[in-house]
Amino acid sequence: MEVRVVLAALGGVAVLNTLVMAGLLWANHRGSVKSKLLALIFFCLAVRVGKSLLVATAPGQPTIIPAIGLLGMIATGPLFWLYVGLSRSTAHSWQWRNLWHFIPLPIATLLLLTNSEAVVFWLYVFGAGQLLLYLGAAARTAHRFPPDGRKKMSTVFTALAVLWMVYASQIFIETTSAYLVATAVAVVALYALAYYAFRHHRPFRLAEREPLPDSASPEHIAKRLLELMEREQLFKTPDLTTARLASEVNVKPYIISSIVNSRFSKTIPDFVNDYRLREAERMLASNAFVHYSVEGIAFDCGFNTPSAFYAQFRRKHSCTPLEYREQAKRVPHKK
Repeated sequence: MEVRVVLAALGGVAVLNTLVMAGLLWANHRGSVKSKLLALIFFCLAVRVGKSLLVATAPGQPTIIPAIGLLGMIATGPLFWLYVGLSRSTAHSWQWRNLWHFIPLPIATLLLLTNSEAVVFWLYVFGAGQLLLYLGAAARTAHRFPPDGRKKMSTVFTALAVLWMVYASQIFIETTSAYLVATAVAVVALYALAYYAFRHHRPFRLAEREPLPDSASPEHIAKRLLELMEREQLFKTPDLTTARLASEVNVKPYIISSIVNSRFSKTIPDFVNDYRLREAERMLASNAFVHYSVEGIAFDCGFNTPSAFYAQFRRKHSCTPLEYREQAKRVPHKK
């Protein structure tokens, strides 16, 4: 009984923490598609591990609990695969064709209405197999990341691999003690994922930043603009408009336009694109991004289309990004 109580307490905190992290990632990260996908992953994992926690610590749950946990597991694989794909910067926004990956969800929901234990069992087998396939596809995509990108993803890959082993084992586990151990392992994996999100997505960032009033001095507003661009890299946000930039600084759009024009002698688009081009130059010249395509770099730097990136880059350098990369290779000690 004491083991169940300890597991219920620690597991409950882990599930609650995961749900809170999901909410923060969804609401507080400037509308990033990657962060919203990670938020959905966290929600699905909280639902699935929460199911195991309830079954392990409070036996006799209604059949709706395993059904909800199953749907969370089925959704996790496609969400993670899409998250890794966006992390590689081969795409920059949600594509509606991605919904095809979630067709098993409504099908599984309809099958669960039969309230058949055999149907639930085979759906769990399907869910575990599907998750394994998506983990493999995501690993193949991540293998093309530069070393620092693979290192950053190692925590989330390890945690999800552990969770998959837990899910797969729980399908066939018959003893209570083994189920308790597997659930405890899943709880530890949730804590590891929360650490990953806290370290790499900084969900509390907006809460830490104190907004400026409209009456703030031009010097303060200009300083905040530089902070947004240089430290927080807001220029990587696609479709960054004057209104969006003004909302980040909490002033009127016309004030932002005026200050950028007077302090930096640029329009808003030129001001933002200048940072995007500088980041693209750094990535093109760095060995760490040699596996990135030119289009991937363009999206990663905040350009909406490769054509816009090519036009801006050629205007500044009188050469294509690929030619710039080739020239950089001939310069020694580029990092």
